[in-house]
Formats: sequence, C-alpha cells, structure tokens
Amino acid sequence: MNPLHTRKNQYRGINAHLHSLYQAEEGWSSFHAQHIVHLANLMTQQLAGTGYSADVEESLQIRRMGETDYQPRADLMIRDRERRSFKAAPLENSIALADLFAEDEIDDHPYFAVVIRPQGKMKADPVAWVELLSPTNKKNRADIRQYADKRRQLLESGLVFVELDYLHETPSTFGTLSYYATSEDFPAYHIVVLDPRPSFDEGQAWHIPIYVDEHFAPVTIPLNAGDQFVFDFESAYQFTFEMRTSGDDVDYVELPLHFGRYSHADQRRILLRMIAVLEAAASGRDLDAVPLPLEHGDWTLDAAMAHFRALTQAVP
Repeated sequence: MNPLHTRKNQYRGINAHLHSLYQAEEGWSSFHAQHIVHLANLMTQQLAGTGYSADVEESLQIRRMGETDYQPRADLMIRDRERRSFKAAPLENSIALADLFAEDEIDDHPYFAVVIRPQGKMKADPVAWVELLSPTNKKNRADIRQYADKRRQLLESGLVFVELDYLHETPSTFGTLSYYATSEDFPAYHIVVLDPRPSFDEGQAWHIPIYVDEHFAPVTIPLNAGDQFVFDFESAYQFTFEMRTSGDDVDYVELPLHFGRYSHADQRRILLRMIAVLEAAASGRDLDAVPLPLEHGDWTLDAAMAHFRALTQAVP
C-alpha cells in the first residue's frame, strides 16, 4: 500500500508515530528547538498586558557535570516585570510537591549555587521555568541525575517549574511516578507543574496525564501575587506539528517504530486511529478535518490488528 502522509496531526494530542520515530532515530532536536520558540511566542502573545513576559533561555539539559562555569537557564522562562510579591493561589487536585521526589532525591547534600539573572534591557525577576525533556538526556542516567539536581536547586530558590515529558520509552525524571513500560495504567506522556512556595516542603505539585490519542487539558501555571496563567500546551503542540510539516515524517500505513513498547491499551488506540485515517482516505474524505471520529471504538486489540492488516494488504 502506498504511504499515507497528512499535513495535520491525525491524533488527538501527541502524535504517537512521530514521537516513536524521534525516540528511535532522530528529529527531536529540530522539533525541540522549534517547539520552544513557538511556546515562547504563543505565551508572549497571551501574556501581553499582564506584566509578565516569556523568553527563550538555555536548557538545563545541555551542559555536562564537569562544566563548572555552567549557569542554568530555562528552556522557557516567565518573568514578572512588575516584581509582585508571592501570594499562594489554591489550585484543584494538587499533591504535596515533596511527595513527587524519591527519598534519595530529597536527602540533604551539597548543590552548586544557582544564579539566575534576567537578560535584556529591562531586568525582571524570574517566576516560572518550562522544560521540554529530550530523549538523549532521559536515556543517560548521569544526565538525568545532573538535571534533577539543577531542578531541585531552582525549586529551592522559589521558581515554579513546569516539566513537559512527551517521551514514553524512558522513565519519568521523578522517582515516585510509575514507569510507563511497567504499568498498563500510567500515561505515555505527562506534564508536571511544581510550585515550591512558600517553601519546598510546603509546596504543591500537579501531575497532568496525557494518554495516547486523547486531548489534554489546558495547564494552570501559578505566578506571583495570586496570578495564574492558563496555557493550552496541546494547541501549541499542534501548531508546531503543522508549521514544521511533521506530517511528512508520519506514515499511517506503517505501525509506529517500537510499536511493542506501547501498552496493550495504547496499541489498540493507535490501531483504531490508523484505521480511521486509512478508511477516511479510501473513501475520499478530507483528512484536514481532524480529529476523525473513531467508528470501531468497541473493537479489541486483536480485532483492530486483523482489520488493519486487511486494509494495508489491499491493493492500492
């Protein structure tokens, strides 16, 4: 069967095909660079007139342990240009921030000093730090240990930390969160928001699960003086997907690379999404009208696989 590529992301939420490719081969660095710029631009537009701004900074994940001159900077940082004081703003469904960290992550031990200086003509105090994890860093446990140490430093300095983890093949950077590969119920992707104020021990955290082929809700980011910033990370993701023509790298005729590394539930979701795309293409429907409805939502994994095989083995 001929390859089937589409301009728009056919999945609801994260595109499983694309992220399997990025983790197995390459392409993440380009996606990462463009997505961070898009996040910053979209956040800046939304924050206009609020007294806050979003800037692109150097990621925690770039430098190595031996580089003693390293000054950590965020993938994306939100700053308070009016320097408002912190005031707790209660959010729903929070958990104690410290509970996300395993015991070996919160034991007292020396940390390098962290100095964060606003750049540009108008200096401003940083409020929130947004980090998009990369496959190369998550695969290297030494890099993850270094990253976790720097993240802890920033939390102890009082910065809100937002971690975007769209990589299902490697464990979470939080020792207390389940590993997707060993848990049928754990989401493939997730966002974690950490607010260490008024102190690390009293701070709160929010875990936003992102399941395969499901939309994820806008995320509330606590700022200063009780302010809250609600941002739609999924819309930003879809924007990057289209702007960088990521659809050219996705073939809905072929199973995602490392398909067996998805849970059975997610394998079923992926197959049902692929069947919807293949059947829509065969009937001449507009594949830009996404997401397509799933017409076989009650099928089992085996039934979905059998039908997918029948569709892809047919003569084009």
